[in-house]
Amino acid sequence: MNKDLLIKYIRKQIAVDLDSCSLVALSGSECVQALWPLNESFRPQLSVLTALPYTSSFEKAADAAIEAMVFKGDQWRAINAQTWRVLFERHTQAIMLSQLKANEPLIPIPEQLPERCYQDVVLLFLLHQMQLPFPLLDQSDLEVFASNQSIPMRKQ
Repeated sequence: MNKDLLIKYIRKQIAVDLDSCSLVALSGSECVQALWPLNESFRPQLSVLTALPYTSSFEKAADAAIEAMVFKGDQWRAINAQTWRVLFERHTQAIMLSQLKANEPLIPIPEQLPERCYQDVVLLFLLHQMQLPFPLLDQSDLEVFASNQSIPMRKQ
């Protein structure tokens, strides 16, 4: 998580002094609800994404894709498959982590922040610069692409 980016986003959404506003917390289950619609973005590429190995050299590109979605409304149409793979793994692990903390406060937010902003906040708080909380599954038997070169993947 990049705290400065999160604060920048919240300030862009609500015009209040963040030092004096009341905070509430998104629970783990609310984080799952915010992330769940993104499943539809991953679904068409699922067979490719599960076959690709996770490549940490694409983590910065994944962070840039999250920033583009949150601040510019980009829908990830022009990112490569390896970046999609990093985003998919972060998404999956963020959902698992959130489910483990379903009834616990997970992300502090100003109470004035509208619900339409929850997905962006969760993306910035949990997925941006995410250190994966769980080990990667061994998918070596599924590996289709052995190269680290960039594989284009465009949404149709």
